[in-house]
Amino acid sequence: MAPEVIDRKLYGNSVDIWSLGILLYEILHGYPPFKPDDRTKSLVFEDYVKEDAKEIISAMLALDSKKRPAVWELFNYGWIQRLSKISR
Repeated sequence: MAPEVIDRKLYGNSVDIWSLGILLYEILHGYPPFKPDDRTKSLVFEDYVKEDAKEIISAMLALDSKKRPAVWELFNYGWIQRLSKISR
């Protein structure tokens, strides 16, 4: 869950961005980025994860919900652009 949900604060659509970031991290690593009650630590990426993937996942998992990208902003990240070229 996003930090603001755990902290019982008001939240908006950015919790979905958080969840997608968690999912992307787990797909690439095979395990979650944080242990329970340990969401304040820095993200650690495996060496095989490309920089553009690190960039988007780090943005999506910003602890401050106001710093997370909106859905339409995700398309501006290099990782998404690179994947969309591959799928054509």
